[in-house]
Amino acid sequence: MKTLKTIVCLTLCAIFAAALFAGCTNGKKNSAQQDPEAVFTRILNEVKFAETLEDSTEYAEYSIGELPENVAAKIYTGSGRNADCAMLFTAENAEELSAVEGLVKEYLASMKDEAQHYDPEQVPKIENAVFHWGEKSLIVCVTADTETVNAILN
Repeated sequence: MKTLKTIVCLTLCAIFAAALFAGCTNGKKNSAQQDPEAVFTRILNEVKFAETLEDSTEYAEYSIGELPENVAAKIYTGSGRNADCAMLFTAENAEELSAVEGLVKEYLASMKDEAQHYDPEQVPKIENAVFHWGEKSLIVCVTADTETVNAILN
């Protein structure tokens, strides 16, 4: 009986210790766990874009195409002289985001095609667009400052 009590006590102590240590973190979350809105705001504020980006979400249908019904979008673009842009899409499921990814890739291909004819310096930025998947979000960023974007996302 004494041995059983010892085993039970040691087991409980091990469980409590594991729970204690599991709860101890440095307070940082990786970007997949962070609020996508907060990550997107950091991108808009910290990344060096070629020009100031403006909210152009209301024109999403004209640039990206018709988004699936349950997808929310935030799209920031420049004046049109540069390819720089930042986009945040949130949805209830990955299938909707996959559809959005296809639309964004088509949009970027169109941008690249235009840039090849009118401003070839923009092409590398478009080709190196950063796509970042969260649990229910997709962030896309076109900029020469991909180092800062990746630092924020990682």
